Amino acid sequence: MTPRVWETRTRAVPSLPSLISSQFPGFPMAVKIEHQCLRQGEGGLVENAIIGKNSLMPDDIKPYEVLVRVAAVALNPTDHKSPSFCPTPGAIMGVDFAGVIVHRGSDVRRELTEGSRVCGAVHGSNPANPGKGSFAEYVAADSRLLLKPPVDWTDTQAAALGGSGWFSAGLFLYESLKLDGKPSSPTTKRADGTKTPILVYGAATATGTMICQILSLSGYAPVGVCSSSSADMVLSYGAIATIDYVAPNAAETIKSQTGGQLRHAIDCISSQESMRCCMAAMGRAGGKYVASEHTMEEWRTRRGVKVLPLQLAYETFGNGVELPGLYHREPSPAKHQLTMDMADEVQKLLDRGLIRSHPPKALPPGFQSIIGGLKMLKAGEVRGQKLVVCLDSGLTNQS
Repeated sequence: MTPRVWETRTRAVPSLPSLISSQFPGFPMAVKIEHQCLRQGEGGLVENAIIGKNSLMPDDIKPYEVLVRVAAVALNPTDHKSPSFCPTPGAIMGVDFAGVIVHRGSDVRRELTEGSRVCGAVHGSNPANPGKGSFAEYVAADSRLLLKPPVDWTDTQAAALGGSGWFSAGLFLYESLKLDGKPSSPTTKRADGTKTPILVYGAATATGTMICQILSLSGYAPVGVCSSSSADMVLSYGAIATIDYVAPNAAETIKSQTGGQLRHAIDCISSQESMRCCMAAMGRAGGKYVASEHTMEEWRTRRGVKVLPLQLAYETFGNGVELPGLYHREPSPAKHQLTMDMADEVQKLLDRGLIRSHPPKALPPGFQSIIGGLKMLKAGEVRGQKLVVCLDSGLTNQS
């Protein structure tokens, strides 16, 4: 029997602008409203996560924030890795989401009104702000980092796009590698008429497919490293070629594919094997390497390849990152501004139908499915898909 697949599609919600005000006059200042959310449990372990049924809703909306009634959420590895690394029992979990604005701050840009559909991300499982996370019925989010998905997109697609993928892409491409080409102003071709190649190791990950799209639209030639079973998918996201990561001569194949001119590598896997391959694939002149997670100094095989500092998507909110050790970050207004600029770029691509989310896989609705999905991610059972869970059937249709 074929398992039932859950999907979500939006419908008109004319009552949303008055949803809260009709039930709770004067919100957010007059009363505190309870909602459901998924909170960290003992040790930050997924298995101990708690579905809180009587949690207080956000009532301190900042002038640039909006309150979003969450329709669907997407699951990321950080949703189980961050809590286990720095347990904060009681903190609301979750990063990526899609939903509808039900309240807006005084400085929110004009086009984001009550009733607008949006998608984006927040810093969930945050020790410095444990009351904010996307795995909740309502979340307060920075309106400057939100996107308006196309009207024909499902909430599943919108949540799969979320924000974490393109947040990371912006940091890797424009903060780390200092690339000059953007979708709105693509880079020029090289003197020989070819495009500059950039290696994307782990191109079949959600971050990898986003990076491939942005690179291709910015005038570069992304070369993807992935499994042979994911090659067609990666090519469809803009890669000019793919190399099987298990091939014994993968690095030499990349060198041949790029004419020995590879100078940039983005590693979305961040293992000893992926780092070694990226470094070996670089040309004789060396180049720059950036990884999505921490890599060990002893993994480095070439001094001529510069290992760039680790970037954290959590930095894009501009508030600093209150995690211990090498994950601690001071506030960075520059990275926040970079991500606001990136939001403008991605919104224009969405409006023109030029960018899409990682292939979504909808799980059955409800908070319990989030726990199950995170266990799947933790066990390494998810490949080539973005797990998405619907939370609000009142905002969407399911079929």
